[in-house]
Amino acid sequence: MEPDYTAKIESYKRKNLAEVANGLPKDKDAKLLEQCSALCLSDEDTKETFAFLNSDSVAARVMRALHYAKKPSRQNVYEAAFLDFLHDKYPFHTVRSLPSKGPLAIYPEQGAIVRSPEKSQENRAKSFDFLIEGDGRVIHVAHKFTNEEGGAQDNQYNDLIETGKQCRGLRGCAGVLLVPDGPYYLRPHSRDHRIARTDFLKRLVGAEPNVAACRGAEFSLTFAGLGRSMTASL
Repeated sequence: MEPDYTAKIESYKRKNLAEVANGLPKDKDAKLLEQCSALCLSDEDTKETFAFLNSDSVAARVMRALHYAKKPSRQNVYEAAFLDFLHDKYPFHTVRSLPSKGPLAIYPEQGAIVRSPEKSQENRAKSFDFLIEGDGRVIHVAHKFTNEEGGAQDNQYNDLIETGKQCRGLRGCAGVLLVPDGPYYLRPHSRDHRIARTDFLKRLVGAEPNVAACRGAEFSLTFAGLGRSMTASL
């Protein structure tokens, strides 16, 4: 059993199309109009071609609506798919989503688990996305699904690397699972380092008894093998 990202994306598309059919909410159309404005102004070659998207014509509204309907990734669809997977896989555990920012966000910090106000400014670790409690264990999960290459994606990968480094020597009674999923993480770590990015993260935390990295398809087995004597630290 593994996360079904494709099914979740299709369900979001159907939901979005239903919204479009019923009339796109004004707040969402305003946001799309803002995005189209940025697109029109970003490149001289696209100004004239896409300028009509800025208008209030029927054609422009339809184009914006179709853009909205076909782009469910903006609604954190991959995180939603993974949360569904966790609920289905561990019905007798307490599984919850964690805030990505703000005072209640949770991070690793030099071998400890801390909340946002206690995190140092130098710490670029990714905040944890999910918390799983059960069988005397508390497991913090950092999840990222990435399809394509790019500067922003590389930054997110580097944030996961920093997360792994901050988990070294994890103290207390908590565990951590890094879950890099998607085609991006199956590609080489770098030109000089041909190991896949997922495998690089596995090696990075491989010596830590309470920390592991795995793909979504490997989650169940990895989760089962993580430290069994942990209880809540937060």
